[in-house]
Amino acid sequence: MTNKHLKQSKMEPKSNRRVEKFAYKPRSHFKDRKSRVDPKCQEATPELMRIEIDQTFKEFLDDPDKLEYIFPSDLNNLQRKYIHHKAQEMNIISKSYGKEPNRQLHIKKRNKQLGYQYFMVQPCGMTEQCLEEFPQSLKHRKTTAYQSNNADKFFSGRLANGPPTVPSFPKYDREVSEIRINLPIFEKRQEILDAINANQIVVISSETGSGKTTQVPQYILEEMASSLLPCKIICTQPRRISTISAAERVSYERGTTLGTSVGYHIRLEQKYGINTNLIYCTTGVFLRNLMCGPHGLKNISHIILDEIHERDKLTDFLLICLKQALPMYPNLKIILMSATVNIDKFLNYFGGGTVLSIPGRQFSIDVISLEQILVFTKYMSPKMREQKAKSTEKKPELIQPNVAIEENLEDPLMDEALDDYLNFSENYDYKIHYEEATAQLGVFFYLKEYR
Repeated sequence: MTNKHLKQSKMEPKSNRRVEKFAYKPRSHFKDRKSRVDPKCQEATPELMRIEIDQTFKEFLDDPDKLEYIFPSDLNNLQRKYIHHKAQEMNIISKSYGKEPNRQLHIKKRNKQLGYQYFMVQPCGMTEQCLEEFPQSLKHRKTTAYQSNNADKFFSGRLANGPPTVPSFPKYDREVSEIRINLPIFEKRQEILDAINANQIVVISSETGSGKTTQVPQYILEEMASSLLPCKIICTQPRRISTISAAERVSYERGTTLGTSVGYHIRLEQKYGINTNLIYCTTGVFLRNLMCGPHGLKNISHIILDEIHERDKLTDFLLICLKQALPMYPNLKIILMSATVNIDKFLNYFGGGTVLSIPGRQFSIDVISLEQILVFTKYMSPKMREQKAKSTEKKPELIQPNVAIEENLEDPLMDEALDDYLNFSENYDYKIHYEEATAQLGVFFYLKEYR
């Protein structure tokens, strides 16, 4: 834009001004801008050297057997920068190695990339007849994607591959069976199955440690195996570590190899087959499989969303997809599980459902002080050994085991520092005398325990 045009644009009203940044610019404008060389690099590279560099690039490209060329190490930084720019223009890989004054510039040719071509094959009648004569176990390999030209029937996502199959009966060990029976959720087993069979949405609110993550999918598998009904269960987890550990635990309890009837799928790692009945996966992986639309739920019978109270963006998007897909799949069962969940919010979002509250297990708490731990572990620091040696030389009287500590403060083992430490005196500096006082206190409890 010249000065004349600039003055003219200032005099025009704002409504009539033309915005320069949206003006059309030819392709050559961007091409020239991209091919510009830094003036400093051009000045540092003499004309004869530039001609020699161009000749080197031409001979390097014309020779099909030459894949790499190394420039001499007597070039400076600006000259190497000029060569990098020329290599970028000619679509050649360039990189410098080493340190000054032995730094060298290498150029390489790029590998030829084969273009991918997609096509559709329509088998003839003889081919279909040969496929039908295959054994029954290989029939699932016959794809039906080519039998219809309707694009709506295509669905992607490996989690949905393969139709649901009837699960096999597990081989529970006696020790594993006792552990499962002692879990708090075992008492609600039949109530959970009845709620899942009667409702499309089930919310299970259970405390941590009740066994909901590993037992609810197994209850469904056992019910389907006894009824000879096919199923494919997807159980989502918020983290990859919990996904793998839950799949390994369930596979161990059922007595099967991980990847057969129970598997998992996380980012960049998966272990399951086409006939796997229970797949643990992260929320992001399952959402990725639903990017094609609700057709990804075609072969899934149960969806278990664990730890639903962790309201991240992936979980919210997954809930949106499932709510939109519910009218299309009335037989799809969705189970929401969490330890602390706002039940009313999820029930209102899905428009109804059943709520099950399962209590957890409470454990007794024992309070053990640091001094008792020192006695139990028989640990003694150098200060404690020194104090014990001093106390052995003094040979104090035995301490009565039923007498309180406050009554034995006049014991020869006790000094003023330990007295202040036990009584929490305001004049006691815990930073200075802590190690000495704890050493005396540890020896006091140690001798009290083993005298």
